[in-house]
Amino acid sequence: MIKQAGLTLIEVLIASMILFMALGLIGTIFQQSFNTQRQAQKYISVAKDYSNLQSRIRYELSAGEATGQILIGTTVYTWKATLIEKAPERTNQSPEMSENDVVFGMLHLFLINVSVEANSSLNFEFKQAIWLSNTD
Repeated sequence: MIKQAGLTLIEVLIASMILFMALGLIGTIFQQSFNTQRQAQKYISVAKDYSNLQSRIRYELSAGEATGQILIGTTVYTWKATLIEKAPERTNQSPEMSENDVVFGMLHLFLINVSVEANSSLNFEFKQAIWLSNTD
């Protein structure tokens, strides 16, 4: 009998299947890591713009706007405000004042919904309080 000195076809096929399965698993892990990193960068970008965005929305609300778009850098933010509650600002809360004391303004509490135009999965909301005088 002649002794074989190599691999059979079945052994090569099994080894190659194991190799390709391992490469596929590594590729899937790499792709998920890449997608997670890209999504994290988008959230970091929005978080960086948050204080600027919030102050600009506060300004727009004080000017009487309820919706709008704000461009910060290359990102377009679309926002919409919904009035939740209003409360009067009293001049004096002393017991001597009557129920009809002078009211100078109103506190408006808004719920702000913000969406990022480039990525529909980056939607967020926050509450914003604005004092508006009676002359507005």
